[in-house]
Amino acid sequence: MPRTARKRSETSVYHIMMRGNNRQKIFNSVEDKDRITEIIYKNIATDGAVLYAYCIMDNHLHMVIREINSSISQTMKRIGTSYAWFYNKKHVRIGHVFQDRFKSEVIENDNRLLAAVRYVHRNPVKAGISDLNSYKWSSYNRYLNIKFANDPGIKEILNMSSFDLQRAREAFIKFHEKSVDEKFIDIKELSPKEARLLADNCLKHAGVSKSKLKNRENKELRESLVLELVIKSDLSLREIATMLELNRETVRRIVSKEPSL
Repeated sequence: MPRTARKRSETSVYHIMMRGNNRQKIFNSVEDKDRITEIIYKNIATDGAVLYAYCIMDNHLHMVIREINSSISQTMKRIGTSYAWFYNKKHVRIGHVFQDRFKSEVIENDNRLLAAVRYVHRNPVKAGISDLNSYKWSSYNRYLNIKFANDPGIKEILNMSSFDLQRAREAFIKFHEKSVDEKFIDIKELSPKEARLLADNCLKHAGVSKSKLKNRENKELRESLVLELVIKSDLSLREIATMLELNRETVRRIVSKEPSL
């Protein structure tokens, strides 16, 4: 499928999400989460960017960034490449670690920026795995640590509430305690019904019936559709094979192909 141009932010601020290839858990251990955090901060410093928030989950990460010297695409490419090298070496493997391009959405005003920071920090709470204070792999606790009071991103966010550090932190905590149904990019899994509709629409658009999907001339369509269903849904390989009227072994071979770096 063709790539669409990334929308540009007039404020140069973006909410970004990267996820593991094929929804795999790529931040499994303390070492993994510590390493990606280290890589993020190293590249943010190198590119002179401003990091407002981050959160590392098991199979994806979120960040809120202002680009300055380099574009977010350049920064995220360096972050992704550095972590992929570490991860592949550690696990003695080759291939993609992150799924396709990172996702991004523009943040055009202060209210949206504050909401994005809260949304990122509350990911572990939303997932039911931790409270805000206990989660080690987000920037939430950095906002409450005097050591990071002069960090550009932290200082900018806190100053939106008050130039008095103590009052600003109290406002920050209170703001984060609110559970608000805010709409930001995140992992979205298709339901079985939605997955079936996606497949039907794709085949209809290509003018190919399910009975002909297994034909040699439809190999590219077959592979791209199987991989899209694997990535976007929780369907098993057996369920995908049944849905597309394909042999289960055919689906398994498509999914097991190791993409090149």
